[in-house]
Amino acid sequence: MNAPDLGSLLINKSGKFYYLCTYQNVWDPDKKRSFRKKGSTKTIGKILGGSKVGPIEWKESFIALYPELKGLDAKRNEQGKIVFTLKDDPELDDDQPKITVREAMRLKKLQAGATWLLDGIIADTPLVKALERTFSKYKNHLKILSLAYFLILEQRNSMTLYELFARKTRLPYSRPLSKSAVTSIFQSITPHQIDAFLSTLSSLSAQRDEALNDFATKFWALDSTSFSTYSEHLSKAFYGKNKDGDDLKQLNMLMVVNQKSGEPYFYQMYSGNIPDVFTVKNFLQDSCRMQLGRDVVFVADKGYGCIKNINRFLQTETSFLLNVSTSLSVCKNLFRENRNALKNPINFSSAACGNHCYTVEINWSYPVNYQTDCKRPPHEKARLFVHIYYNPFIRMRAEEILKTNIERTLNAIYSDKELCKEYQEFKDTYLCFNTEKNEYEINLTAYHKELELKGVRFLVSDSVKNPIEAYRAYYDRIEVEKAFNHYKDTLGFNRLRSSDDYSLEGRVFVQFIATSIAIMLRKKIAKIADKGFRAAYDSDQKLLKTLSSIEVTQYEHGSYFSPIVKNLAEIYNKLGVLPPEDAPKTNSYKSIDEEDAEIMPELMEGYAEPDDDIDVLTR
Repeated sequence: MNAPDLGSLLINKSGKFYYLCTYQNVWDPDKKRSFRKKGSTKTIGKILGGSKVGPIEWKESFIALYPELKGLDAKRNEQGKIVFTLKDDPELDDDQPKITVREAMRLKKLQAGATWLLDGIIADTPLVKALERTFSKYKNHLKILSLAYFLILEQRNSMTLYELFARKTRLPYSRPLSKSAVTSIFQSITPHQIDAFLSTLSSLSAQRDEALNDFATKFWALDSTSFSTYSEHLSKAFYGKNKDGDDLKQLNMLMVVNQKSGEPYFYQMYSGNIPDVFTVKNFLQDSCRMQLGRDVVFVADKGYGCIKNINRFLQTETSFLLNVSTSLSVCKNLFRENRNALKNPINFSSAACGNHCYTVEINWSYPVNYQTDCKRPPHEKARLFVHIYYNPFIRMRAEEILKTNIERTLNAIYSDKELCKEYQEFKDTYLCFNTEKNEYEINLTAYHKELELKGVRFLVSDSVKNPIEAYRAYYDRIEVEKAFNHYKDTLGFNRLRSSDDYSLEGRVFVQFIATSIAIMLRKKIAKIADKGFRAAYDSDQKLLKTLSSIEVTQYEHGSYFSPIVKNLAEIYNKLGVLPPEDAPKTNSYKSIDEEDAEIMPELMEGYAEPDDDIDVLTR
């Protein structure tokens, strides 16, 4: 026998009893919401006992509409739900466990193994705590996590298929959301909330580290990317240096990540025409305001390694490790002064991936205040450590490529072929014609100048003294950058699917959360790989897809997982996450239908707007 679908009901008190009522909703096009039609309320039964909880006595006229009610006992429980059971049968053993008809109807099987792993990765982290503290209204923190899980597992940036995904997957927010509901969530995320989230995230991270007595030097990767867009209505979309090579407008996003754990600490979105080098000033202002980056070292690539940014880090007393361009005159001079020491075999280090390493301490003069009215701003001095690295294999490879291109250029000249643009540039730069010998010769000055700094890298820091430690920190930053770019590609973030500013902030925020969780997972997998553990999977995406085969069966009072084979249980254990248990247990995610769900006002269509003395009866 099927449990009847009675629709949405109200309870209303009249005299000693609470009565059950049906009602009809109509849509108000002006207020953009639904409301209960006046005069549509009709009493269909009452709750016996004089309280909101108890057995229900239906009216005969209502039973005539739903004949199946004759064979069922109905009771309203403390959660505001109507629970149906078969009427007492004297042949049934009272000690035999029973499952209600409604429980059987509500039983669901969901893909759960991958989301269980993601839950374990972020459990008790500052990220998930900051989300709950900032976005708990209308359970938006659960919705944001569910949307982030969709981006990670489905590897797509379009929310059209989210509703279907949610119907078959165990998620923090179990109710499927339509595309319009997702858009409403994006639009509800404000810049003020994002700022509050980032401040809370920073504070919780500092408290966690203090509680763990974790005072070791922390390296935070500072990186950025660009999002291309076809939209003509985004106020921050401009043409700039597109990192994907697209001839489209773009937006830029800066992100700060803990290099050891992959945990995020900060992100900011900028207009597409602002180069990376100019975003540091604004970032450092935000960093000081939020007290971000206490006792940490920010690690950044060449896009941020200019003289002005070194000065800005020193002015704000923020530690840094920057990869600076070899084109800077200070770098060229230091290399020439220390060339012999750098290439000395005694400074070779296998710990630095086969590089020769040499460190020079210099005194750096920087202005105290850029906004002073003095003709020459007052300066202070700081000690900097310039770590110089030389890789002979990179140098040899660059020389081989240069020689090959010069040879091809000469062959084209002697064959009387028309030179392409590239070969013409090689001819003008590296070749000169000897009229006496009537032949071309190599311009050795240009040749050696081109190869002088090949295979050479400069890392500058105010605090990292050891060149091996500096190299490892920079290498870890590269790994974070690779993960960042990887997830940007796999999650489809190279195209920003937002047509206007109303949902832009929220969409980018959810993408930031998804990328952060994905990088945290990638760092976990990298750690077990470094310890010699080899799973039968060649990527984290394949791992997640394989774990998705683990299902959870949910019913009203609990859930149980499908059997987990040994090798999958080993994956969970190696990643520091307890595998799902086989035994029935209480749901870690309560179904939204099983709790007093808070619904965003924008999503209230189809729900009654009760009076003060009327409760909405959840089914």
